[in-house]
Amino acid sequence: MVHPGIRVGEIPLLVERGEVVLPEFQRGFVWRPAQVLKFLDSLYREFPTGQILLWLPPQDVWERIRGHAGRALEKESGKPSESVDLSGLSSPPQFVLDGQQRLTSLYHVLKDEPGFHARFHVETEEFQMDSPGLRKDPRWVNVATVLGSDHGLSQALVQLQKSLGIGIDDPSYAQFHASLERLAMVRQRVLGVELVRLADVESVTELFIRTNSGTPLKRAELALARLAWRWPGALVRRFEDAVEELRDSGFDLSAPFLMRCFVAVSTGQSGFQHLDALWSLNDVQLSRNWERTHQGLRAAVAFVREVAHIYRSEDLPSHNALLPLVALFAGDVRLNEADTYRLLYWFLVASTYGRYGASIETRLNEDLRAVAGTGGVAALIEALEAGGREPPRVSPEDLEGRGHGSSIYFLWQSLSQLQAPRDWFPAQRGAARRPLSATRKPYPIFSRARLAKEGMEEGLSEEVANLVLLPRLPEETPEGLAPDQVFSPLSPEFLAEAWIPRDRTLWFAGKAPEFLAVRRALMAGAFTSALRDLRAGAHPTFGP
Repeated sequence: MVHPGIRVGEIPLLVERGEVVLPEFQRGFVWRPAQVLKFLDSLYREFPTGQILLWLPPQDVWERIRGHAGRALEKESGKPSESVDLSGLSSPPQFVLDGQQRLTSLYHVLKDEPGFHARFHVETEEFQMDSPGLRKDPRWVNVATVLGSDHGLSQALVQLQKSLGIGIDDPSYAQFHASLERLAMVRQRVLGVELVRLADVESVTELFIRTNSGTPLKRAELALARLAWRWPGALVRRFEDAVEELRDSGFDLSAPFLMRCFVAVSTGQSGFQHLDALWSLNDVQLSRNWERTHQGLRAAVAFVREVAHIYRSEDLPSHNALLPLVALFAGDVRLNEADTYRLLYWFLVASTYGRYGASIETRLNEDLRAVAGTGGVAALIEALEAGGREPPRVSPEDLEGRGHGSSIYFLWQSLSQLQAPRDWFPAQRGAARRPLSATRKPYPIFSRARLAKEGMEEGLSEEVANLVLLPRLPEETPEGLAPDQVFSPLSPEFLAEAWIPRDRTLWFAGKAPEFLAVRRALMAGAFTSALRDLRAGAHPTFGP
């Protein structure tokens, strides 16, 4: 449909009147300052900037959805935008399907909002974000002064003349006037708009996803968008609040992942192809399912933190293994001690050995069926070991060259913290005793500096076999403590628990490759034993 376009100078008024809003499912404002400045420069130079895509609902569709909350343009980058009550509008607003970043940028630049204080140099014709240094030079003119009103050009010129002490007959005045006049014309520039009047929200949401993400369609985002229309306020008041809550616990889980959890709890399957049963639920049923999902998310994160001792989502090899946990705990399950250990076994093996590396939805649906039945944790383990798969045996080769970011690092991190904390570096006599940390930190046996001094690969320093998890780190030294100095005061039992080779001739940086080869074998055997104990429902002994 033909649209006259949006004049740049009208954007604040259109937004404040509620004539242009975001659908509830729109993503947040993500442009960086450099992108905002580049966009301003393109407008100034009259470069093409692309069309804005707006949806104007037909009146009959508007009557059905007018009770739904829209969203205001973002006030702060990365923060959820405020809801806007549209129920009082007699005629429908225009919903932004594509162009949010451009409109938001212009709105806040023209309003001179914090984070959007843009300045323009009248000689070089470049744009920069405000800084104390720029404010000292009057040739850096505030963009909002020029674009904020129809009188902006004259105000900026008067300010410039006064600050620089020049008159209209000054040779530089003509140049300054020309560049400011060109900047002022940005206020009159009309942004091209394509207006669509699709008659159903499903088509609108699909158009939105195609426009913003390309094809193939991202099914989780499409389901989120449809949910936003089907269940007013769900995305803002529930999903985003939950995302923030989980992020505070160290788990940065996206709204699309939460949507997958919601689908799993509501339908018993992980995909987005067959959701008719979900859309047939009323608001009360949707709300009840969300409460169960939210409960499952909280309990799953608590399990990973308190039982697996993984405190950040970025330390997980994948988020997929969380989904069956969410579905399990959404059922208000209560685990005894043995089943807690067995569930930990399942979670460690599923995460470490890539249960969802291929055929993700098939495997997830198998696990969701196991959770939904009466078998509980035993059914999950049975699905994990279906087809004759045996419990894994960790080999020394599995540990070789593996460091932070690998699945073996994740396994080591979790299993190591099942051992009682040992203080390797007690305070010296007379020195203040530093408290033990609740979260243990990795410490290299052979420091990067000592390995480099011996001409060895510095990467060995980050390998799992070169690390110990400690509740108290030593005082910093230029090269790190020498291993023989650290190990000598410790008892043989202490060293055995930490999988330190008994051969003292290996406790030197020059012998690091041999030391690590022996320690890999010790750790592999201990990990295999620990997994065997967990599968049996017992605390791991890390025995041979």
